[in-house]
Amino acid sequence: MSWRGALAYTLGPYMPAWLWKWANATFTGHSADISKYSAISAGRLAELDLPALARERDLDFAYRPWKDGFAMRLWVLRRGDAGNHYKGALAGWGLDHRDPLADKRLIEYCLSIPTEQFLTGGVQRALAKRALADRLPQAVLTEQKKGIQAIDWHEGATAARGEIAAELDRLASCAPAAKALDIPRLKGLVDNWPSGGWERDAVMQPYRLALLRGVAAGHFLRKATRGNQ
Repeated sequence: MSWRGALAYTLGPYMPAWLWKWANATFTGHSADISKYSAISAGRLAELDLPALARERDLDFAYRPWKDGFAMRLWVLRRGDAGNHYKGALAGWGLDHRDPLADKRLIEYCLSIPTEQFLTGGVQRALAKRALADRLPQAVLTEQKKGIQAIDWHEGATAARGEIAAELDRLASCAPAAKALDIPRLKGLVDNWPSGGWERDAVMQPYRLALLRGVAAGHFLRKATRGNQ
């Protein structure tokens, strides 16, 4: 583990939120500012008082590491229910989604493992490395880079750029969506479409997160309020 990673995991849980945000922005270039990765409008953000809601529900907008890794894993498992997504895919497209990693027996086994087994002797992913030592190449076991799911996301988004622009026009005339989302900002993102750098936070946060999630949320609001023009 690098010295920076060791410091982050050791001191991060005890840092004030502002200091953790500053350290991330300074050393990794990653911003935890909700306005960077969310399409919510400034007015709606202030109206909801999300920081107060976060404190009430023990959520951390700074995304500091937790003191208790076991509690963090439980929180991640409980924060969402994929059932609606799976049933929607089955009803809409006949796709019966099965996830082997969601097997209850596997989850219970992983939660029963003492936390220290995941970091033994300063070695990250120590348990996986021991278990898979004779099954995977060393190059795979010792890889330090992190992968990204759906790395080709920008290809589909680029191909649908015109459809995204048309949907934003419809959302602008849908009162609930126009109130909740920063439509002018999203339209500006579409008008200034990047030619590369899709793997960088500076591009992924506004486009993969704010734009695509914003359009999805707005589309739902438009349909739910019967604004289906």
